[in-house]
Amino acid sequence: MKKTLVVLMLFVMIISVGCAKEAVLKQEDVSNIGNNEVEKSNEISVTDVSGKEIILSEKPEKVISLYASFADLWYEAGGDLVGICDSRTLPEKVADLPKVGKMSTPNVEAILALEPDFIIVRDGYVKQEEIIPLLIENNIVVYLANYNNFSEMLKVYKDFC
Repeated sequence: MKKTLVVLMLFVMIISVGCAKEAVLKQEDVSNIGNNEVEKSNEISVTDVSGKEIILSEKPEKVISLYASFADLWYEAGGDLVGICDSRTLPEKVADLPKVGKMSTPNVEAILALEPDFIIVRDGYVKQEEIIPLLIENNIVVYLANYNNFSEMLKVYKDFC
């Protein structure tokens, strides 16, 4: 048990340092280029599991996770959530957040009422994927996520950073 905890803590520390190092490198790159290029370099670009490139001009402020496991990663990457789908395995940090339905049946009205600008959707959950067009129509950025192994989880975590 202690060995597992130590390995997990080392993993989180390594990933956190990697995210901080990446942010420092981007700031150094920005300081050496002209104004037009600075505006372009402030954009954040990630590719979700569907292969869709998502370009953000600023950090999302009102984020909802439709899958409990992604909440932990989002918080570890330095983000905050305004809502989450209800689950038996909710992280303690999100227990008091507004619930936007169940993971298998998200509540569109509850989601829209929170006025999110970014939603993390679980790939492979049909009811979650069905509401994506409606979310996009409401100018909400959708990030489709999934991971089945350590390297895929690292990719999602890096995107969240």
